[in-house]
Amino acid sequence: MLRFLLRRFLGAIVIVLLISAITFFLFFALPSEPALMSCGKNCTPDALAVINKNLGLDEPVPVQYWHYMTGIFTGRDFSVGHCPAPCLGYSFSNQQPVWDTIVDRFPTTLSIALGGAVVFLLVGVGIGMIAAAFRGTWIDKFFSSLSLIGNSLQIYFVGVVALAVFVSGLHWFDNPAYHPITEDPVKWFTGMIIPWLVLSIIFIANYSRMTRSQMIEQLSEDHVRTARAK
Repeated sequence: MLRFLLRRFLGAIVIVLLISAITFFLFFALPSEPALMSCGKNCTPDALAVINKNLGLDEPVPVQYWHYMTGIFTGRDFSVGHCPAPCLGYSFSNQQPVWDTIVDRFPTTLSIALGGAVVFLLVGVGIGMIAAAFRGTWIDKFFSSLSLIGNSLQIYFVGVVALAVFVSGLHWFDNPAYHPITEDPVKWFTGMIIPWLVLSIIFIANYSRMTRSQMIEQLSEDHVRTARAK
């Protein structure tokens, strides 16, 4: 068992290293120059050279990859400042350490992801169970049609429509905004309602269809027919 876990662990490390290397080198294979993202429109050759120097982009790509991997564990020194471990580099857009940006955005991301997951699991599974229980009726056809429509929509389209209807039109909600749950749970909840609904609508359609098919299959099993007969 220990040898199996050790092999799995070593294999996972190799896969992570391969994925990181492929992703890193593909970034530099793009035709655009990374420093231009930070330099702006009115960029001069001198300013571009300074940015390349500050971010270490003037070094060979394999050397940059080595510094990137070692910096995750030991930190890195840039011309713009020191990046403590775990250092994922400096952002080309805001000139801040990438790890600090991730940590700053993590509570918002976690709130949206967990809340959206709860919504699409509860609503999607519930709709699928109802559609399976009333198979062949107008209720089943109604929910199946809604699932088909929801599966055909795109998040960016649903988001604009939700803002236009519920915020600008009906004035049921304020503009979605993140408020820390530790400071004001009510504002946190109301600010996340529209993002949760928009994020979950496509997943609701998928989960309702999967739940319906699985429920119909299980309801036709022998043990279910026997229980109904009894």
